[in-house]
Amino acid sequence: MILDLISKYSFIISDYKVIRYRHFATSYELVAEVLFIDNSKLIMRDYLFADGKRKYSFHWQDSNSNCIYRWDNVPHHQGIKTFPFHKHTGETEAIEESEVMSLEKVLYFISSHLNQ
Repeated sequence: MILDLISKYSFIISDYKVIRYRHFATSYELVAEVLFIDNSKLIMRDYLFADGKRKYSFHWQDSNSNCIYRWDNVPHHQGIKTFPFHKHTGETEAIEESEVMSLEKVLYFISSHLNQ
C-alpha cells in the first residue's frame, strides 16, 4: 500500500524511508518518513491493533522542523466536535477539527498545497 501511494504521489516526493513495518494477521505497525520536493517532511506513525482500533499521527513539517499540520487521534482534546480526531495547525499548533485521516488523504492534501 505505501509503495503504491509513494508511486502515485512521486511528483511531490523526493525521497522516503520506511523505518519500521510489521504486519500481524489483522494488525500492522508502520513508521515512515517522506521528504517532499520543497524539503518539507512527513513523519508518520500508523498502527492498527488486533481489536480493530487504530492510532495514527501524520506530522508534516517544514525544512526547519516547524509544524505545518499534524493530524492525529490521541484522545486529549475532548472539547472538539470530531474527538478524538483533530489536527494541529502551524507553528503554534492550534487545534482544529479533522476527519479521520489516512496516508492517502494526507498525501492528497499535501500535494494540493505544494502545487499551488
